[in-house]
Amino acid sequence: MGWIMMLPGADLSAVFAENIPEEAVLQYASAVSLSENKDDLDCFLKDYHSVQGTFRSSLFANIAMGNYSDQVAINQQVKYPVCIVFGEDEKLVNTHYLDDAPINLWNNTIYKIPLASHLLNIDAPEAFNELIAAYAKDIFTTNAA
Repeated sequence: MGWIMMLPGADLSAVFAENIPEEAVLQYASAVSLSENKDDLDCFLKDYHSVQGTFRSSLFANIAMGNYSDQVAINQQVKYPVCIVFGEDEKLVNTHYLDDAPINLWNNTIYKIPLASHLLNIDAPEAFNELIAAYAKDIFTTNAA
């Protein structure tokens, strides 16, 4: 698989290590969400800090050892179209890494929601919810098995 998922220079230290300085956690928070709402930031920080133990470093170790699933291969086996959605202003993930992947895409489209980064459901909840609702309606009616 030749797909490069992460953007060059993306700082994922807050995802893959414990005891990260709070400044780095806040920098990560600003990368994953464009929201300037203090409640959104507080919710993110509460969720982030609720992860205990060595989960993050264990996740990194497993990825480094190749202990992960090939999501492209998994999506090729799905019998219904897949809805892939990115924030248009994504700062961590290469939003083009699946452009040529042999996946049965819903409406033959990889969606990119404007004014949203990685947490697009926080940054653009209306647009995200409308898209997911349309996808669910189509899949559970038109494409129902």
